[in-house]
Amino acid sequence: MKLLLALLTNHDLPKLNRLIRCVENFWPTKELEINTIIVVNTLNPEYEKEVLEAHLPYPVYITKSNGLPGKGKNACAEIFLESDCDYLCQFDGDDLLYPSYAQSMENHLKRFPSMDVLGVIPTDAAKSTPWTAGHEFMLGDLYATVWGISLVRPNNRLAGPRRGYWVDEYLPMSDNYIMLQSKKSAIYKQDEEEPVGEDALYCLELLRRHQEGELQYFLTMSSDLYFVDRSTDNSIQKQYRQADTIDRWKKKALSTVNPDRSSFDELPFIYIDLLMNHEEKEAWLKNNF
Repeated sequence: MKLLLALLTNHDLPKLNRLIRCVENFWPTKELEINTIIVVNTLNPEYEKEVLEAHLPYPVYITKSNGLPGKGKNACAEIFLESDCDYLCQFDGDDLLYPSYAQSMENHLKRFPSMDVLGVIPTDAAKSTPWTAGHEFMLGDLYATVWGISLVRPNNRLAGPRRGYWVDEYLPMSDNYIMLQSKKSAIYKQDEEEPVGEDALYCLELLRRHQEGELQYFLTMSSDLYFVDRSTDNSIQKQYRQADTIDRWKKKALSTVNPDRSSFDELPFIYIDLLMNHEEKEAWLKNNF
């Protein structure tokens, strides 16, 4: 099994270097081969030059940008579709990957080799304001929260098709983060017009393809894969207000799936024991953040 790991960046070389250090310290795998690339998708030519002159340890691809996230994510998919890899996983340059990432991904693929999409629900993250759930601790001057178990029902949700709860929310968020794609699913492109919420629209597109039997979309409760740094300055999410484009977003969402029979709860869930518990995650993050 070959996985293309695309590190997508548009600014902040120090955090990209942090992510690269994460990749270099993965626990070894037996059957999963990871090919790492760096995809630069930015409107700033100086940043392109900065990355190229840094002599990073992985191939660097300079791609055309419109300043919005969907364009960069589609660039990663295009590189993947032309490669000899079986799967794609794309991360933003300010994310962190746990040392257990590769081994956890291998475990998922060995158990469910037919899946075309893997979305993860729990999110370990840090931000500038306190959390109200999870294992909480301070990460420098940031508030962090991590999951310590995967054998739980997410948000007390009920399984099966029903009206998607995102339909009536004022500012709906992405239900899950796409962690893995096969080439069968990567042919579907992300919206390149939306400044925020493109990931949620993409999840709905893949949900529809799953409903129609074109691909197999799984969800996992395994949070031993990645950690999100929500303190990043100049991120797209901080440059745009979701409320400004929500009417357009909802129109697209409602034209993608039937809201009265479409819920992510109809997707198969994977419950695999975590390779890192909350205390191990906290210790690792305090040494690597």
